[in-house]
Amino acid sequence: MIFLYARYNSGGLDGLLYRLTLASIVFSIFFLGVSGSYYYFLIEALERKRSEAPTLLQTADVCFVLGLALLLLEPALILVTLHLYDIGAVAIVLWALSLIVIANGRRRFT
Repeated sequence: MIFLYARYNSGGLDGLLYRLTLASIVFSIFFLGVSGSYYYFLIEALERKRSEAPTLLQTADVCFVLGLALLLLEPALILVTLHLYDIGAVAIVLWALSLIVIANGRRRFT
């Protein structure tokens, strides 16, 4: 996305979509990083037999699912930002299907 910044500045790209795509990238990296931290905290809590392990697991899972959902959205946002609407639409449909798969999987295990 950084390589498209010149096109964004010249008005060649939809500014809102470009910013939304960059925000999605930033948030996905953030949530995946936070989930990794909480999984690490969970391992430490389990090794030390601490009572906050279930809360740490729940926080790690939520952050991971948010990061994964945003990560899977990024290709669709990039394609739509580049005005490749047909392939972008396919990517959005696949993203929606991935959310359904994630929701069904979580429902099975909770």
